[in-house]
Amino acid sequence: MNASIQLKNLIIQYWKFKQNEDNSSIIFNEQQPIIIISNDEKEYIRGNILQGELNCITTKNYKILKQLNQCIKKILYFDFEKQWKDIYAKTIIDFLDSNDPNKVYTAILLFYQLSKIYQYE
Repeated sequence: MNASIQLKNLIIQYWKFKQNEDNSSIIFNEQQPIIIISNDEKEYIRGNILQGELNCITTKNYKILKQLNQCIKKILYFDFEKQWKDIYAKTIIDFLDSNDPNKVYTAILLFYQLSKIYQYE
């Protein structure tokens, strides 16, 4: 549970920052250090967070599922149009077409997070 909260806080605070050319991982400003999540780490998180959400549904671990939903919402907000559109759409379609109720529930949650981004546009 603590690890999922830490991941959520890290993504919410630092996902928006881009990696510099010198691949530095921490930038200091006057108030606090800014952690840069590298492009490779972002790709790894994008590739595995959906499976993590499915595992939480399968094991009925709804506290961690709530944290992962917040992560997905923030990742979608910053990356959906550029880096995640095709993979995300394909995953939703594949999960909805399956006979596994856990996958269908995951797809509904993913679609809900996506709709929250565009609800006022």
